[in-house]
Amino acid sequence: MASEQELAQWLQAQPLNAAVVIDDESVYLNVYPNGAELGVCLTQAYTQDQLQRALRQGFSSAIHFDAGLGLSADGNSLVLTQWLQDVANWPQAAPALEHLLNQLAPWRAALAPVETAPAPSMHGRLEQRLRLRLAQRK
Repeated sequence: MASEQELAQWLQAQPLNAAVVIDDESVYLNVYPNGAELGVCLTQAYTQDQLQRALRQGFSSAIHFDAGLGLSADGNSLVLTQWLQDVANWPQAAPALEHLLNQLAPWRAALAPVETAPAPSMHGRLEQRLRLRLAQRK
């Protein structure tokens, strides 16, 4: 296991203002004069249904975790972001990064595609009616 110093050095080497893969997640740290925006990609693309579910969960997440829902710069991905006041590099963002990554499981569960049961076919309905009639005759 890497020491805290090795981890800090590794984080320091990561680029700012660009996507970085950490723990198989696409994350970024966009640095500004007063702080930084830390973000993680929730979806590469999204459906209207996923957007609606994300918006419902977004408010409670913002209150509980101090992170908010947003869109990527190109508008194609949903991202979870957090503003970090007076943060200028990855090592300073490390505690918030860990906290943000820990939130992903409930978000992924909420945004998982909803599988709908296929509509019964005409053949299936006829079979059900036939079974019902046969059961009634017994």
